[in-house]
Amino acid sequence: MKNVLLAAAVVVLAGTAAAQADFTMTFDNIGDESYQLTAVSSPLIFDGTLPAPDPTIRLALYKRYAITVEDGVTHPLQIVALGATPAADVVLLSMGAVTGTVEGDTAIDFVEGGTGSERTITFTLTPSLAAAMSAGGLTPGYRCGTHSTDMRGNIEVYGFIVDDPIPEPIPPGVLIGRTRVADGLVSPLGIVFSLDGTEQRMYVIDQVGLVWLYINGVQQGTPFLDVQSRLVTLTPEYDERGLLGFALHPSFNTNGLVYTFTSEPAEGTADFTVPLAGAFNHQSVIAEWSVFDENPAQVDPTSRREIMRIDQPQYNQNGGTLRFNLEDGYLYISLGDGGGSLDNEDGHVPGGNAQDPSNIYGSILRINPDFSDTSGLLSANGQYRIPDDNPFAFDGNALGEIFAYGFRNPFLFSFDPETGDLWAGDAGQNYVEEVDIVVSGGNYGWREKEGSFFVNIRNDGSYYLTEEPVDSVPWNLIDPIAEYDHHDGTVVLGGFVYLGAEIPSLFGQYVFADIGDNLVAPSGKLFYLDETDQINQLRFPQNTMIWVKGFGQDDAGEVYYAGSREAGPTGTTGEVWVLEAGEGEGEGEGEGEGEGEGEGEGEGEGEGEPPSACFGIAGPNRPGGGGDLVMMFAAALMLLLARKMRTKQLSEAGC
Repeated sequence: MKNVLLAAAVVVLAGTAAAQADFTMTFDNIGDESYQLTAVSSPLIFDGTLPAPDPTIRLALYKRYAITVEDGVTHPLQIVALGATPAADVVLLSMGAVTGTVEGDTAIDFVEGGTGSERTITFTLTPSLAAAMSAGGLTPGYRCGTHSTDMRGNIEVYGFIVDDPIPEPIPPGVLIGRTRVADGLVSPLGIVFSLDGTEQRMYVIDQVGLVWLYINGVQQGTPFLDVQSRLVTLTPEYDERGLLGFALHPSFNTNGLVYTFTSEPAEGTADFTVPLAGAFNHQSVIAEWSVFDENPAQVDPTSRREIMRIDQPQYNQNGGTLRFNLEDGYLYISLGDGGGSLDNEDGHVPGGNAQDPSNIYGSILRINPDFSDTSGLLSANGQYRIPDDNPFAFDGNALGEIFAYGFRNPFLFSFDPETGDLWAGDAGQNYVEEVDIVVSGGNYGWREKEGSFFVNIRNDGSYYLTEEPVDSVPWNLIDPIAEYDHHDGTVVLGGFVYLGAEIPSLFGQYVFADIGDNLVAPSGKLFYLDETDQINQLRFPQNTMIWVKGFGQDDAGEVYYAGSREAGPTGTTGEVWVLEAGEGEGEGEGEGEGEGEGEGEGEGEGEGEPPSACFGIAGPNRPGGGGDLVMMFAAALMLLLARKMRTKQLSEAGC
């Protein structure tokens, strides 16, 4: 027997509240000739002129719908599989006395209510209901139970699951070499360089709270900076907290200033927070330090000045990169969405932190740490300035510090010094990893999108991807320049545009990485974008056999990467490597010994690790260093100009 209840909005059945509808619509009727759609809660259902007789309505999978008929007693609406004639229709859900064939499906959660002659049915469009609507070649639709010949219309079902977002695997590309330049570290997350006269200084950021200084390749005996005592207790097996960022001031050689991004106990007064029922996991803290006057190879621990403190609801998705843009001199800071899953746990605002520029999470910030500078707006805490050309500097509904937003976890980003482009890798959740070129005011989509795909959240809190939105989404979402799915990796790590001389075929191309497959075994991969922004995998003669965790670039434009054989901050397997020419990339003429026709013998050497089917796989031949360098660098220049134009177009599009 059907349950006909008195309340249409919130229905109580057997003591349990039925799920609230995501979308609503209302029909009246034109005599016995047609239904007439008079109101919809979203144009996603129907975007034509209302009222509309017997229109085609659009319903999305996993969404819950409430359909009201003003005279549902006389004209009971039925959800059906439409046949060639009413007699061939299959009634699936129905108002009134008739019982549809799938009304007992608990996942559909069908209920009926109403007062007087008005009736409302509420249901969830499950895959099984969608399948029943088109079974046997029939057409999804609706009809009147008493006037089925004339009062009938079609339903378009959309929001189908994208099972394999990017089916094409990432192809193998350039074969290169590498040289290890540092080892014995715990969990290196990045490398920063400076020149002091003729000395090259390399600073390696170790997640456990240390920055190690290497002068002309020699590690100094005492850490350059030690903030271990300031950190929360890290989980050795895996953690996304720690010393996450480190930057040198552009005038470091004269003022000795450096900056850190640390994960500290939630004990201080936060400058930025979000409503939270429980306790904050930790706080992200940005601080300024200076070196000893008499010893520029070590930071003075008493020099610390706190710039910014941010409450963090969960332990993960913290962002953490600090980087100065040498074009404008400002400090850029990456922040994740606050952690947890799907940007909707405790400490996440409705719709997600990342889509709300009135809070600081899921964004890249742009500030001037010199609070004494008279330009720009003084921050609320008085410790830094907000550049007055920031996109939201004078927007009362958004934070002035934000440069761009809509990120899940843009942990690593960098600037291309040739074009000024800001490149970021934004880690996805379950399906897609993305690379973005970030422009001022840009909205990069999370959690409305993951990569270029739309997110559909089911009523149980899980989600899947679709090719079109199933909810209303902001107009200004920017798709990534490149993306890959979890068949090819797990977590993207942003890198650098290669500008070195060692590997000519990579010149002007963006090098980045994936931490490793499914966090099961050390299996990090290095990628690059070619001239068409196709992702290719860099090939090594031997397997990397590490979790890739960070990048760096020296003053000559050469690219370094860092990682360890432990997923978490433990052990002493952390290493830093510099990319270099491999087979077919060497200088001079002669026959190469790599795949295909090489043009020189490479200089790179591996480290004697086991061969890898992933990194030693044969692939398409790439031009070598002994070829036509004029043509090669001309092509690289065209690539740089094309990317500069693309950034300009994004900016002019109102992003």
